Formats: sequence, C-alpha cells, structure tokens
Amino acid sequence: MKKKIFYLLVALGLAGSYPAMAQQAFWNYDDEDAESQIPAECDGTFDESRGGVFMPTTRELAERGEAFLINPDPVERKKAGFCLVAAAMQGHIPSQYRVAQLYAKGIVLPQDDLSAYRWAFLASLNGHEEASKLALLLERFLTTKEIELATSSINNM
Repeated sequence: MKKKIFYLLVALGLAGSYPAMAQQAFWNYDDEDAESQIPAECDGTFDESRGGVFMPTTRELAERGEAFLINPDPVERKKAGFCLVAAAMQGHIPSQYRVAQLYAKGIVLPQDDLSAYRWAFLASLNGHEEASKLALLLERFLTTKEIELATSSINNM
C-alpha cells in the first residue's frame, strides 16, 4: 500500500509533457532491469505510539539521502536517489537542487540534462540562487522545445 502511494506521488509530481520518460529514468536504473524497491529508510514506518504510519519529514528524507550519498557501497548509494527525490517532490528546496545536480552529473541517478534542468528550474523558482545558475548552464545543452516542455510541466504542477 505504501509503495502504491509513493508511486502515485511520483506520478503526480512528474506529471506534464514527459512523465513516462522522467519516471523511467528514475525508477528503472537497476542493472538487472528489475523494478527498484523503495528503501525502508525513505518510506513510512508503522509507529503505534504515533497513531499509525509515520512518514519522515522532508528534512529527515534529505538528511538520509545525503548520508547515503557518502556511503562507499554502491548499493547503499542508490538509496540516496529515493530519499532525495521524495524530499524534493514534497517541496524541500535544497533537495530539488541536489536532485538537479545528481541528474546533471549522473551520480546515483542516470545522467539526464532535461531532468536536471527541470529540477534546477523548479528550485530556482523557489528562490535557490545556485539552482538558477545551474539551470542557466543546463539550458545550453537543451533545445528550445525541451526547455518549453520542462517549464510547462512545472507550471502545470
């Protein structure tokens, strides 16, 4: 059930002109072409004392993602993408910028200039200065049509 809710959030967050491409880029990065599983550290946990399912805050997700990024184990490092994308989709501005960086460099997430631009542009709209610089840099590698697709999908959200 939790997995379905998360996938629904991803689908809604990536809605726009190219949602299937964006989802495929994130969810199907597994080497064996197997569907990736949401790590328990990035998902909700049942806590009876809190009255049911407790979801981590965006700050907690971002902190967990950053912790996974510095882990030398490649399997553990992949978990960073889940946590950071989850935080970014919930409006955590530093995570939006970090996801843009990861897509731009191909670290943990597949290298994808269009997705990187989309996240950088979103973070810049939310006031992140460094994201504005990254978005301008990435624009050089995109066509006018790709830029229009990215910005219109953000405006539609």
